[in-house]
Amino acid sequence: MDQVQNEKHRINIILLLEWIPKSHSLKSLNIFSKILNHWLRSDLSNAEKERICSNWFIQLLNKLNVDNPNESSFIFSIFQQLERIYPYLAQKKNIWLKLKIDAIERVKRCSEIQIFATTKFILQIKIEELRKLFLDDVVKDILNRTVRQINDWLLNKIFIICDCKDSRTLKVPNT
Repeated sequence: MDQVQNEKHRINIILLLEWIPKSHSLKSLNIFSKILNHWLRSDLSNAEKERICSNWFIQLLNKLNVDNPNESSFIFSIFQQLERIYPYLAQKKNIWLKLKIDAIERVKRCSEIQIFATTKFILQIKIEELRKLFLDDVVKDILNRTVRQINDWLLNKIFIICDCKDSRTLKVPNT
């Protein structure tokens, strides 16, 4: 009898975990992070855990985006959510990596101005790994891309000034 009840309980937990990520309510989505620690210790396969977590996080990001039309607050709220679940998922490397990738991809869709504006708020995040994630994977990437564009632009101008037809060889005329 105990085994039957345990199996029913397990099935109910799985159904709940499947239902929460489909919710459009931020309140329901926030419940997920509260039960996260409990169900991560369950006998679900790692693939099931990863899929359920990923579905939940993507739905949460969608809801946060709707509730935060200001991109800076949206970006900051993503990192607040990561901070909330970090204690439960830091040891679950595959799940944690997937959620970090999802978060970074979503943040990179925001405008550069809003990403840079979020920088001052990121210092409120207490977990060093998350601050580093934002600064290294988002801000530095944008700055590197910008510098590369400026360098390419400058090189193009130099080639035009020197009347070079081949963009691989710079021929500076004697004056």
